[in-house]
Amino acid sequence: MDNYIDFYIDSFVSAIDRKDYSIIKYLIWNNNENNKWDIFNEMYIRSVLSIDRFQFVMKYFSNHINISSLLIKNLFNDNNNRLLDVIFDHIKIYDNEFIKKLLFHYNNKVEISISDLN
Repeated sequence: MDNYIDFYIDSFVSAIDRKDYSIIKYLIWNNNENNKWDIFNEMYIRSVLSIDRFQFVMKYFSNHINISSLLIKNLFNDNNNRLLDVIFDHIKIYDNEFIKKLLFHYNNKVEISISDLN
């Protein structure tokens, strides 16, 4: 299994370096549908998740990828603020509408549920 992950990551890194959008999109889709590997954490552990590679993928494919809490924890533990910045620059955690709803409920002291926030 490790050899297949190695091959998959090597293919992914190669596609990123060549800026081969169709292969990158296919590999992301295939991973999301079939493998469910934590590709970016695996890349980080193997020291192949460079700033340039990560920025490229986040810029063009952020809607299609999953950033794991394990990756974020590893970045925090290693004080890797540059890669964390890439994540926070490209992923909207809370939008303005969400914040407004929270403030409204807080201001009016109304209990909220998940459905209230949607």
